[in-house]
Amino acid sequence: MSDTLTVVDGRTLEPVSTIKVGREPHKFRQARAGGTVYSCNSSSNEMLEIDPANLRIVRRIPILDP
Repeated sequence: MSDTLTVVDGRTLEPVSTIKVGREPHKFRQARAGGTVYSCNSSSNEMLEIDPANLRIVRRIPILDP
């Protein structure tokens, strides 16, 4: 029920940052080429393209019930 994504250090598993993305983000995947991370958001019917290096949303892609 959150509206954020928590970025976690892969070695320590400690939170390092939070990105506000909108209500109920889920289904996270990294692009095959690496770098970009995608997350779905059913309540706003969009897929988020996230730049993990800068911890920001690059683009919001409209998609019905992702």
